[in-house]
Amino acid sequence: MTAALEINGVTVRFNAAAAVSDVSMRVAPGEWLALIGPNGAGKTSLLHAIASALEVSEGSINVEGDALRSLPSRERARRMAVVPQEQALPAGWTVGQVVAQGRAPHLGTWRREGPADREAVSAALRSTATDALALRAVESLSGGERQRVLLARALAQAPHILLLDEPTAFLDLQFQWEMLELVEEARRERGLTVVSVLHDLNLAAAFADRVALLKGGRVLALGAPADVMTEEAIEAGYGRRVTVGVHPATGRPTVLSWPSDAAPNARARIHVIGGGGSAAAILRRLASDGNQVTTGVLNVGDTDWETARALGLSVADEAPFSAISSAAFQRAERLIRKAAVVLVAPTAVGPGNMDNLRLAVEAAQRGQRVLLTGEMGPNRDFTGGGAARLWDAAVAAGAVEANDLASAIQLLLP
Repeated sequence: MTAALEINGVTVRFNAAAAVSDVSMRVAPGEWLALIGPNGAGKTSLLHAIASALEVSEGSINVEGDALRSLPSRERARRMAVVPQEQALPAGWTVGQVVAQGRAPHLGTWRREGPADREAVSAALRSTATDALALRAVESLSGGERQRVLLARALAQAPHILLLDEPTAFLDLQFQWEMLELVEEARRERGLTVVSVLHDLNLAAAFADRVALLKGGRVLALGAPADVMTEEAIEAGYGRRVTVGVHPATGRPTVLSWPSDAAPNARARIHVIGGGGSAAAILRRLASDGNQVTTGVLNVGDTDWETARALGLSVADEAPFSAISSAAFQRAERLIRKAAVVLVAPTAVGPGNMDNLRLAVEAAQRGQRVLLTGEMGPNRDFTGGGAARLWDAAVAAGAVEANDLASAIQLLLP
């Protein structure tokens, strides 16, 4: 199959300095590739080279089998559209007029817009939920609305390849997800290939089929998010210690950065209460730092159980798919009584594992240091409110709540 994009040994130079150095990769039709990496890694320079906004010093770029440099500008614009990070929009123009600019590559010098062009504009407005804004002046738009209008203009261009230069910059959490969900919907409906520069690693992991981690203009790693976004690779790329977990809804990696002064104290004895993969990353991190880590109650075969066994940790376990028995409860209690800190990972709680929270409550009532990570809301409490009541009881007994695992470690370890 012909690649949508083929990048062969590409180097981009500014004067003598190379912003991109000998980069090679292929992007399949319909694929979403995210370019990640620290500031100055060469992400935007590579994207601009693909868009022909920067000249390639060495190597070549092919678009759907054709050499990029051989394509006339109008043909390039028919095949590829760019959504910039930020762009000044013509003062006095309406949203509809701006989106209609996307049809320019399809119009000859003297050709006026026809029914097909008007339908392409209307479809782009609908796809980006900007049809209600069509008569609005662009000066009146919010940041999120402006980005959707830029996306609509790009979709009106009817490209095969969509290039996104940090499309979520300056947007709040709601509009970040909304923007990329619109891109994903357009990709599915139109069969688009997407290449995006994304600074937010969690957004890149959530949406991209593959990610390319760049540093110093070179590719450090290229592959599926789970293969590239490892703690070792991210630390090598960004120079920052992280914990990588699994998002409970998507199953994709989630990256948690650690404060510089939040390193766990070596040889602390910590008991972790988890389940369902919620504690796998923190078990690995705490064990790798030399702490004496125990965990449970966990069902045999659970992701956290497999992680703990692979690390050689002491585990209070229970049979697969079984509620916590009295014997398992007592084994976990013995481990907890020896711990300096009890950490409750952000796991979901149902009738079968609610006794794990009772263990945390009892530990707090005995005066042990207990950390509760996250919030016990409807997305975690599947006991009809019983887990929330136990959570409140633990807090009343002195347990500490933290938003995330890094904050928890910083709060509780000496």
